[in-house]
Amino acid sequence: MQHARGIAQFAVSSPSKLLAGGKPETLGGQHLTDSNPTNTGNPAERRKTARFPFIANAEVTDTGANAKINARVSELSINGCYVDMLNPLPAGTLVFIKIFTETDFFEASASVVYSHPHLGIGLAFRNVSAHFLPTLQKWLREAVRPNPQ
Repeated sequence: MQHARGIAQFAVSSPSKLLAGGKPETLGGQHLTDSNPTNTGNPAERRKTARFPFIANAEVTDTGANAKINARVSELSINGCYVDMLNPLPAGTLVFIKIFTETDFFEASASVVYSHPHLGIGLAFRNVSAHFLPTLQKWLREAVRPNPQ
């Protein structure tokens, strides 16, 4: 599987062990891993785990300026997410993100890993509370499941 931005891809090495409470998560017999673990030039392609399409509302707070921004999450992984926003924050900015679905919410501190002008930001979660980890794992299991047709 490859996402439109080339972000989510499946491979069989270095399996993520966080999706299922310490057990490697698989899809179609393949472990879910880095999008491209050998790429050292683009931070978007050096993530620890694959991202999956996931749509939810979000509130991003720039912790340095204490400014809240309403945005939309479009991709999610166990280690971070992509947030769509017209005026993205610069790389290196420390933020606090709250992600909301109709039934659940998640929050964590994060840092902006990369910024795409007029498109959005890639966030790396910094401190995920044990309280919110089950919600993140649930969303990822749902995102990995093939859609019934």
